[in-house]
Amino acid sequence: MRSAWGGGFSRLGIRQRLALHARPLIGYDCNPAGVAGAFMRLSPALNSGVRYPAPEQETPSMAILQIGTSPEVGTGALEASFRLFLRLVALSCLLAGLQYWGRLIGYSAGGAFRFDLIPSYWQLASASLAVLLPVAAVGLWMQVSWGPVLWVVAAGSEVIMHKGLPLWFGERPMLVIAHAVVVCVYIGFRAALFVKRRHDALQVRTDSL
Repeated sequence: MRSAWGGGFSRLGIRQRLALHARPLIGYDCNPAGVAGAFMRLSPALNSGVRYPAPEQETPSMAILQIGTSPEVGTGALEASFRLFLRLVALSCLLAGLQYWGRLIGYSAGGAFRFDLIPSYWQLASASLAVLLPVAAVGLWMQVSWGPVLWVVAAGSEVIMHKGLPLWFGERPMLVIAHAVVVCVYIGFRAALFVKRRHDALQVRTDSL
C-alpha cells in the first residue's frame, strides 16, 4: 500500500484516514510540545508559515465612543420631574375611574347614576371610561408607551362629551381646562427632554473626539 499522503490515500476508508491523521498524536501523553509538533506535521498551512492576523485591539477612543453612544436616561432633575408628573396624572386617572365605577354600581349620588337607570349613551360612555381610566393610570405609573395613548383617548372622550355634546352629558368646563393643561404640560416636558437628549448626545460626540 502506498503512503497515506500519496495516491493510495484515496482508496482508504474514512476510519483509516482518521486513524492515519490521529497516529502522530499517539505517544505524546497530552504533552503540549508533542501535540503542537504533531499538529505542525499534520497541517500544511502551519508548515508553510501561514500566520493569522491577531484580533484588533480597542483603542481608548473606541472605548469612549462605545460607552458614550447611549447616554444614561432618567438621572436628571428634568426626568425626575417628568416621572412625578406622570404619576400625578396616573393618580387622577385612577380616582376618576373609581368615581365612574361608584356611579355605575349605585354607590355614589344616591344611586341616581346606576347603570340600569341612566340613558344608553351614558351607559356606553361611563362603562368605557370606567375601564379606560384605570388602565391608563397603570400605564402612566409604569411609564410605558401605551399609558399616555390611553389617557389621550379617555381625556378626548370626556372633552367631546362635555364640550361637543353638552345637551347629552352636561357642561364641565373645569374638567376640559384641566385636560388642556395636562396636554400642554406633557408636550412641554417631551420637548424639553428631546432638546436635553440631543444636547447630551452632541456633548458625548464632542468629548469622544
